[in-house]
Amino acid sequence: MSSQKEVRISDACSENGNPAPIFEERSGAFVIHIKRILDKSSDKSSDKSSDKSSDKSSDKVFNLIENKPDLTISRISEIMGLSSRAVEKIISKLKSDNRIKRIGGKKTGQWETVT
Repeated sequence: MSSQKEVRISDACSENGNPAPIFEERSGAFVIHIKRILDKSSDKSSDKSSDKSSDKSSDKVFNLIENKPDLTISRISEIMGLSSRAVEKIISKLKSDNRIKRIGGKKTGQWETVT
């Protein structure tokens, strides 16, 4: 016999286009198995917005380096509010796109923009 809560959960699943949940009691615990169907169109949308935001971040890093070539990764991360690892990835992409290159060492070197 279904409780009111089980009915509400089942209704919510079907309204969202998901399969009916499975209710079971196991070792004195009540377990609900809910499977969801992923909407592929929302994945594409989030990929596009992610690409746009990473392009904007790349452009911001490029502009920072262009205006102040002696900036360090840690300083760029502070200015942009990103993790050092995120800035490293952006710089790596800028390097692979031949937009920037490093002249000299990590401590005494500087960035050079390629036009």
